[in-house]
Amino acid sequence: MATRASRKKTAPKKKTTKKTTAKKTARSKAAPGRVGPSPARKPLQKREMTVEDFIAQKVPPPWKGVMAELRMTVKTAVPEANECIKWGQPVYELNGPFAWMKPFCRHVGFGFWRGAELEDPYGILEGTGDRMKHVKITDPENVPIEELDHLIRQAAELNRQKGDPTERR
Repeated sequence: MATRASRKKTAPKKKTTKKTTAKKTARSKAAPGRVGPSPARKPLQKREMTVEDFIAQKVPPPWKGVMAELRMTVKTAVPEANECIKWGQPVYELNGPFAWMKPFCRHVGFGFWRGAELEDPYGILEGTGDRMKHVKITDPENVPIEELDHLIRQAAELNRQKGDPTERR
């Protein structure tokens, strides 16, 4: 009588030589030492997003006008300032960053890197940090443009005098 073990049949081993050969042949056709995509597949050049694009594409409708107005205020107050998108928000630079703005669901934040050093006769700056402070704009119909203009000019002047606020000294 045969035992169970003797009744089992072993499956024949699969031959893998054809697959291995095919891989070797495909590799040998590529140029030696070549790294990266083939010349036919050039990477797409990504266009940098402008602040104008950011406002049009990323800002919720009630805040688009506020952000556009804040942008014009900065450009008028400090025409030589550079505007760009950094850290996922519009940033204004002159000898380093001096101001930023960011839309939220219920408000727009407009902040200053040297906010703690700014004179705020209007009492509109918020924050408890030892460096940055911000203004929270909660009403699209009531944007404190004159007050912000004053703070923007001060912040830019501090950067002119002291340099980049992100560099630790």
